[in-house]
Amino acid sequence: FAPLGWGDWQAAVASITGLVAKENIVGTLGILYKNAGDGTVWGNIGEAFTHVSGYSFLAFNLLCAPCFAAMGAIKREMNNAKWTAFAIAYQCVFAYLVGFCIYQIGTFFASRPIPAARRARRWRRRWSSYWRSGPWYSQGIGDRARCRYLRPGKW
Repeated sequence: FAPLGWGDWQAAVASITGLVAKENIVGTLGILYKNAGDGTVWGNIGEAFTHVSGYSFLAFNLLCAPCFAAMGAIKREMNNAKWTAFAIAYQCVFAYLVGFCIYQIGTFFASRPIPAARRARRWRRRWSSYWRSGPWYSQGIGDRARCRYLRPGKW
């Protein structure tokens, strides 16, 4: 599971116990990360996952094969062991590919400045030059405290 961003054994074991029941993932993470470090359970989980790997973990477990009871219902409805195996394998492979794409694309974009930050820098440059050139600025020099409308005593 390392290409998905969660290569430690605790997350892999929690994901495997999710095949019994999806709610077991939370319990398993709580038990395994309770003794994993010096901090609390949530602190240890926070150290093990980044934002992107956490999204990858969530997407994988959301899309992976359902619990054993649902697998039994799939087998009963399909009435064929081969189609049941294909359906479960398809769900697991699809979940792996989605988790892989989330982690790889997310780390690609997380390592670069986001466009919103670039737009914010452009906006600050534009408006700061506007602020410095306006008639409210005292002769266009210095700082904002020298603004004739905001100077103390001019109220």
